[in-house]
Amino acid sequence: PTAAPAANQLDDAKLEEFVSNLRIDGSEDAEIVIVEYSDHQCPFCQRHFAQGTLQTVVDKFDGEVTKTFKHFPLSFHQQAEPSARAAECVYADAGTEAFNTFNAEILTKKNLSKDGLLAAAEVAWADVSAVETCFDNGEYADEVRNQMSEGQTLFGVRGTPGNVVLNMETGEWKLVSGAQGPAAFEAAINELLQ
Repeated sequence: PTAAPAANQLDDAKLEEFVSNLRIDGSEDAEIVIVEYSDHQCPFCQRHFAQGTLQTVVDKFDGEVTKTFKHFPLSFHQQAEPSARAAECVYADAGTEAFNTFNAEILTKKNLSKDGLLAAAEVAWADVSAVETCFDNGEYADEVRNQMSEGQTLFGVRGTPGNVVLNMETGEWKLVSGAQGPAAFEAAINELLQ
């Protein structure tokens, strides 16, 4: 394993803006958030999700750590961008819990066809016809691009899964690249909690 990089830091304005746009999957009061920049078509992202690494880490830190999901569709994965747009359509229709359910369904079932995306929207209790209209209209393409650009410019994410461990109080953060095990996240978290 490679050594964790030195902590970087967002200034107060960037931190406030970034945190205000998070879709937290867990404790809203946690000091640390793991931001997973992910691609639904990426086999490493699918494996990372299947292994439950992030949930294991969140559970271990019992309220001090939470997680969130952001899109980072790689250009050579042709189904990743449409799938990310579908996830945003689900979020717009049914909120954060539906968004998280949709992402889990897609990463588990790996069916990124339009029918698969709509089936995942149904599992997430979203209005399937509203999601389909949103998807067919190409809505949220800018949102997906913005999330990817944010990962690149704020945190240096270059591939998936790109995990940013962020202290939401100090703005300090560490990048944990790839589908690493719990130890890599725990080391970054412990350093940011000092």
